[in-house]
Amino acid sequence: SNRIIINGGIVQTGGQLRSGSKVSSSEYIEISTNRLFSLPNMGKERAGHFLGTIIDANGDDLVITAGGEEGSITTTELFENNDWSSHAFAPREYRYLGASFVDIGGIARVIGGYDENGDAQNTCEWYDVKSGWKYTANMFRPRAESDVTFIGGITDSSRSYLTVGGNNSSGAIKETEYYTLPT
Repeated sequence: SNRIIINGGIVQTGGQLRSGSKVSSSEYIEISTNRLFSLPNMGKERAGHFLGTIIDANGDDLVITAGGEEGSITTTELFENNDWSSHAFAPREYRYLGASFVDIGGIARVIGGYDENGDAQNTCEWYDVKSGWKYTANMFRPRAESDVTFIGGITDSSRSYLTVGGNNSSGAIKETEYYTLPT
């Protein structure tokens, strides 16, 4: 695609980091012109959420966003027909500031993050366009605010990822976890 979609976040006007208000706004950057355009607002205000482009059941691109709402009720929204739709399946767990990515097969994956009580999680989910979010293998250590990267080469058929750093109740995590996606 020639667009970068930006949605949600926190409007910060002062005070402690992340103490501002979550927003539901959506925009996109047209890469060829470097211009910013408005999109319809999401149905929920979100920050620390997942946003990615997955492959739908017809093999087409589909923009998805999930998690990061206020409170403990979590939702998934899909960008369809130039609007955000909340008819998608909700994630199995509330989470924010989890590591998220779309794998080489076009499947959304979310790893760790904080739950509604602010506790780091070790659970992992993936989004099946036909039946919703499903659990996959847990990480060894609960972590939030971490990052994840694909570690195979362009022609490598490996489906391996590395989760790096993050935080949990013990403080900063200085370890990585190697993860191979199930086939």
